[in-house]
Amino acid sequence: MNLKKSVKVPLGLAGFSIATGMVGEGLGYAPLAQAANVSAGFIGPAVNISMGGCLMRRLRGFKKI
Repeated sequence: MNLKKSVKVPLGLAGFSIATGMVGEGLGYAPLAQAANVSAGFIGPAVNISMGGCLMRRLRGFKKI
């Protein structure tokens, strides 16, 4: 099981959100700061989807009784 692969997208979204927010506020460009807020909204669902897939892969490994 490759956990590194499972957290790649959520961490990428978090990094994008932080960087975009910092650049948007630094430049005083409101649409860029709003893009950071929008992308931050996708972090939670991305974590749920990634961990759901991780759980499904682990459950496939169990033997049926």
